[in-house]
Amino acid sequence: MREPDAPRRFRDFLDPNWRGRFAINVLGGAPFDVLSLELGETATLELVRGLLANQPILKAGTPSVGSAITTGEAHLGISACSTAERARRNGEPQAYRFFEDYLPVLPLFVCVPEMAPHPNMARLFLVWLVTEGAQLIEELDISATISAPGSALAKGVEQQAPGVRIIEERSLADVQKTRAMATKLRAIFSGRGI
Repeated sequence: MREPDAPRRFRDFLDPNWRGRFAINVLGGAPFDVLSLELGETATLELVRGLLANQPILKAGTPSVGSAITTGEAHLGISACSTAERARRNGEPQAYRFFEDYLPVLPLFVCVPEMAPHPNMARLFLVWLVTEGAQLIEELDISATISAPGSALAKGVEQQAPGVRIIEERSLADVQKTRAMATKLRAIFSGRGI
């Protein structure tokens, strides 16, 4: 498909022209759980129901959305830029662009497991990962932080969607809201309704 023809906003996927031609992740509710922080519960559930009514190809996780695009099962999908960029670097026929309305940013959590066999080594690795390692990740992968000025991700957003509204969890209350929304989304995706 031609890049100019691709949807530019989440609601563009409600257009009947995309019926059955796009893939979405139905595993955990992402990115719609985070999007609900901006749209609210009612509007988010309305959007998701509208997307489902447009008969998307349902996939279990964002990597599966990318695979559907690579294999030609779907023309396009709502996925993660890091998944699409990795596929593109592997020579797969993928490209991505950021939506112009909203950009849900999913958090990346790093921690030392409670029963880690070498907890001090794990802590040292995490310290390296968030300091010198972050620079290396930035050079090799697009999945770095969007808040880091000069990061590949921040540059991509600025070039493609300079006025986009970035949405992310910023508090424990936000995390609780997105978890509750994810539960409702899973019920809708599984056909149990809400």
